[in-house]
Amino acid sequence: MPINKNRLLQKYAAYQQRGEALLRLMAPYDDERLNRAPAPGSWSAMQVAHHLILVESLALRYVQKKLSFQPELHKAGWREWRNLLVLQAYLGTPLKFRAPDVVGEQHLPIFATLDQTRQQWQQANAAWRSFLENMPDSLCDKAVYRHPLVGRLSWAGMLAFFEAHLARHRRQLQRALRS
Repeated sequence: MPINKNRLLQKYAAYQQRGEALLRLMAPYDDERLNRAPAPGSWSAMQVAHHLILVESLALRYVQKKLSFQPELHKAGWREWRNLLVLQAYLGTPLKFRAPDVVGEQHLPIFATLDQTRQQWQQANAAWRSFLENMPDSLCDKAVYRHPLVGRLSWAGMLAFFEAHLARHRRQLQRALRS
């Protein structure tokens, strides 16, 4: 099924709703609890949320920069589909992985309020929504986003990565809140 801008916007809206649900999950806890790491070397619930925001923001910066050079882009196909399947399998495992340095602990706040975090997430969401709304229709079938582990993904693949990444870290966030 060919992807169009409306379908991408629908997929992004569904992702946004999952992000909002994550913030609602955090709402009953005070900022002290949200910023407490469950163990040395582990991320607090707040750091998990900021990691998700950072990944989303850096992905947008990447595609904006990539498109600013007006590159010759190829149509997404079976390779991008395979890349997504590999990435989803990777993110679906219960094994713990170290985050790439660019989105790792050194870029996460030691302390942040839920209100600040909600505001940052909403800004990142608004930036993505605006980008997708203004993106030329001719880009909808192109493989623009490059994931550092698996390579190029389609737009729908990138959004599916966001979903799988959020689901993985939702479990991590819930563990941090329970401890």
